[in-house]
Amino acid sequence: MEYAIIMEHHEDVVTVNPFSDPKEIHFFQIKTSNKNWTLQSLTKKESNLSIIGKMADSHKLFPYGDSFSFCSNSPYSLSLKDSDNKSQDFECLSINLINEDEIKKIKETLRDDGLSEIDIDNFLQKLILIRLKIDKSSHCAIAKAKLIDFIEKKYGSIPYRPGALYKTLFEEVKRKTNYEDSVGTYDELVDNKGITKSQFSAMIQVALANSIPKIIEIRNFLQNKLNFENAPLRLVASLLANLQSIYIDRQEQNIQVQKLLTEVVNTVGNLTSEELDFRVCGVKTLKKYREL
Repeated sequence: MEYAIIMEHHEDVVTVNPFSDPKEIHFFQIKTSNKNWTLQSLTKKESNLSIIGKMADSHKLFPYGDSFSFCSNSPYSLSLKDSDNKSQDFECLSINLINEDEIKKIKETLRDDGLSEIDIDNFLQKLILIRLKIDKSSHCAIAKAKLIDFIEKKYGSIPYRPGALYKTLFEEVKRKTNYEDSVGTYDELVDNKGITKSQFSAMIQVALANSIPKIIEIRNFLQNKLNFENAPLRLVASLLANLQSIYIDRQEQNIQVQKLLTEVVNTVGNLTSEELDFRVCGVKTLKKYREL
């Protein structure tokens, strides 16, 4: 599906899937801390609202949101219903796991923030506390490592400069985050504050094309050859613009073929000699039939 990731719109990050006709919308507030998050720190008022109160306010504006997640690098120090468990050990906490006394205090804070009982109950059912295991001092290195892992899984082992790709993505996210002009429509919001799946893929392809030696070599050869033949500039520009897409698609096809070959080998390995002979005979018969 063609998802969109929207930056700094009511919450730090909003994901919409698919963005053309949203079926799922998730809101994320992200904060770093050197200390564990306690009930007091989560419900302490900052200016007019507490941290949880701000998220509840977003829910009031967007009650159709599927989830509202508070994400941090630090763990949570909260009392749980099951006293044998410790909240610090959880990477993800829903309201159903938290002790009733803690929930009552959260509800009191939200009442003070001006929310109705219905709004409070609906919001708390969608509230998720997430711990991101990311060290503040090494978050860039971790982000690069995850990006490298993603590229390897999607495109296989291809030569490229991870730093160049990371910089391309970082600059685009920064540009979208810093956009401060008002947006009048949903389409304007996605265009100016969001990154879609297609845009994300295009950024990856451009970054890879500028860092893969083979593509650079082919591009230079094509450009010199077409210029020598006096090819129209529009044709030259079109071919060069689509070169990286063709190369990367070829890489993806190679990966799919390799997966298919592995499946075939595994399947054949599980067949008995009798079953294998039967299938070979069937293939030969079908081949003769097609030749008639």
